[in-house]
Amino acid sequence: MIFYLIKMTLCALLLITIYFLFLEKEKMHRYKRFYLIGSLFLSLLIPFISLEFTSIPFPVWDQYIPAIEMEINEETLSGAEVNVSTHVFEEKKSSVTIKESIFYVYIFIAIVLFLRYFYNIIQLLLLVSKNEVIRYKHAKLVLMNNKHLTFSFWKYIFIQKDQFYNKETKPEILSHELAHVYQKHTLDILLIELLTIVFWFNPVIYIYKRCIQLNHEFLADEQVIMQTNATDYQLMLLNEIKKNNNLKLASYFNYLVTKKRFIMMTKRTSLKTTLCKGSIGLLAMLLVFGFFSVKIEAQEVKVEETVTHSEDVYIVPGSGVTPEEINTYKATIDKYLEGVDGNHIIWKSKDVSEEDWKALYPIFLRMTKEQQQQIGEIFIYFIGPLNYMRTGCPNKDEWNAAKSNKNKRIWLDGKEVTAEELNSYDRHNIACFIRDYENKEYSYLWTKKGIEDYRNKYKTGILLSELLQIKPQIWFTRSLKS
Repeated sequence: MIFYLIKMTLCALLLITIYFLFLEKEKMHRYKRFYLIGSLFLSLLIPFISLEFTSIPFPVWDQYIPAIEMEINEETLSGAEVNVSTHVFEEKKSSVTIKESIFYVYIFIAIVLFLRYFYNIIQLLLLVSKNEVIRYKHAKLVLMNNKHLTFSFWKYIFIQKDQFYNKETKPEILSHELAHVYQKHTLDILLIELLTIVFWFNPVIYIYKRCIQLNHEFLADEQVIMQTNATDYQLMLLNEIKKNNNLKLASYFNYLVTKKRFIMMTKRTSLKTTLCKGSIGLLAMLLVFGFFSVKIEAQEVKVEETVTHSEDVYIVPGSGVTPEEINTYKATIDKYLEGVDGNHIIWKSKDVSEEDWKALYPIFLRMTKEQQQQIGEIFIYFIGPLNYMRTGCPNKDEWNAAKSNKNKRIWLDGKEVTAEELNSYDRHNIACFIRDYENKEYSYLWTKKGIEDYRNKYKTGILLSELLQIKPQIWFTRSLKS
């Protein structure tokens, strides 16, 4: 989601910058309306569009993410062959995370803005139902008893009743509001208001909103100037600007009566300038579309290449694998699988060859959770320092068992040690340990410093040759979910 917002905002900023540089001061208002609406929706859609091209083999830097701690709980493993002392890996979870708090605040503000949006529409509809309505040149006049400045919404033009019947309403005012009605400016306003509800935190949306509404006034002014003298119209605007109105979602006669509107009324834009700057706008949208939608991906490295010790191959945890690598993983699982007896999984052998674990471990580490689910319930898991379970030190009995000579092989911080060497360590320094209940061994231990140093060194990615220097713990699923 954050990546979408960044990409959308950058795209919108580039396009609105082009608008301010080349289009805003030109008298080509219909084209500017198309450009503003088109560029805004292009910015919203571009993050969903991806034109992929394949390049030469190269590590995909934009996929480099910090190493993710993978939580493997009882539900995930569904009774894995190697059990873990449950109290060691208990995680203290806060009731509400920071992400959840931010989400709740976002939802609350969005709901408040939507209720205001809905209230304003209801308010306008109530004005229609409570006041006299008459037809007027393909529009409808709403004659209000209270004092309101003339404004329009959809096909309705709201004016003061006494002024209308006393013929005090200036024809330029009605022409201005009719232009809003005929050109359906309310559609633009409703759409941009909805976007400000969804993206209320994004200042770019408010920039677009201001530009769209100001351009509406340019369009309406242009329609009036075709029927009257520009100087007389400007004098009338100066008289009307003293008035105010608090209704929302409407096109106001006095909206942003600024120097820009007065200058625009007398400005002339040649056909050559219109074509030239219009082409710049279209070219800008095409270039932004191409820049933000094209995704160059590194050529896929085959599994046979990952088992080599090439210094050029980077492994990024959670970056994703190819469908071919998933199929290779499934095929290797089948090599060790005997069958299923009810819910119990029977394995031919749990002694994974060096060739197989060196091929599967990098694939497993790069898989996303969704890709692991594609393989199914029958799984071979690999636990290493980049995806270890939650930390905790062993209790006294477990620590004594770990130091026992009954252990065939003991690994500490990725290096094999003897039981005697383990005596020089304190149990409170151990951050991660796994017991193999079948062989009654504590064969995989990491100190706090050892695992922190390893994670800090390889937090963005690790060379394959360095990853394979430490053999991971290998777990086999033993039963299917009931």
